[in-house]
Amino acid sequence: MGHDINIHRSFYRLPQEIIEVARMGCLLTAFNKGTIGQFSGKSIDDIAFELGKMRKENES
Repeated sequence: MGHDINIHRSFYRLPQEIIEVARMGCLLTAFNKGTIGQFSGKSIDDIAFELGKMRKENES
């Protein structure tokens, strides 16, 4: 696109704080739905990924 990786990182990458808030939101959603137990022993990254995948499957 005519720009270097630093421009991409500065303008297109989400700040880490936003990513962490989204992950915590996924964790709280699982807690509210009563499905948090199925994620026992998994990292928050795995939980956020699986919840996102399940949400997409439910939408289609």
